[in-house]
Amino acid sequence: MGPHGPGVLADLAPPVLGLTGAIAAGKSAAGDLLGSMGCVVSRSDEHAHEVLRDSEVVETLVGWWGTDILDAEGVVCRPAVARRVFGDPAERDQLEALVHPRIHVLREACFAQATPATKALVIEAPLLFEAEMDVNCVQTIFIDAARPLRLARVVERGWDSDELDRREFAQWSLDLKRQKADHVILNEGSLDELRLQLETILSHLIASE
Repeated sequence: MGPHGPGVLADLAPPVLGLTGAIAAGKSAAGDLLGSMGCVVSRSDEHAHEVLRDSEVVETLVGWWGTDILDAEGVVCRPAVARRVFGDPAERDQLEALVHPRIHVLREACFAQATPATKALVIEAPLLFEAEMDVNCVQTIFIDAARPLRLARVVERGWDSDELDRREFAQWSLDLKRQKADHVILNEGSLDELRLQLETILSHLIASE
């Protein structure tokens, strides 16, 4: 069995690339670029959004935490869930045990779209290392940027420095992630600069297969 499990990918077996990064460093932009380069990109955040719309998951979360986690339309409010789990490892572990297996199913379905022309399968995940998804990857990329630049980006999302710190403290340290990654990309320039660095990594990855 390959790193992505049995089934259609057993014959195709494109390399699996892990993609993560510091908050607001540009991980999603890197995922978009890799997708444009012929990769199939599994986006954990998007899968999580889909999972949180599952009626069984909604019912379970309301059973745990009450209807306060729902918005006016009865949809799970991610900020409300985040407030519950950030800083509370037990609550976070409980949530991950519920959603991660479902995210895995969606990732497998995403990767089943691969063709012989697919250059790589990309697992884009903020918790790539924490959730040990990197063990399924041939190589991993960490997207980085200086804190002042990242803070300026999150302010546009309505966060402040305390919120950025709170979310970062709930994850592994940036230093540890940098050490774990096979490639660290400093994303402080243009998209073209980011693309060039990703193209270099991807071409070397394919050449080594």
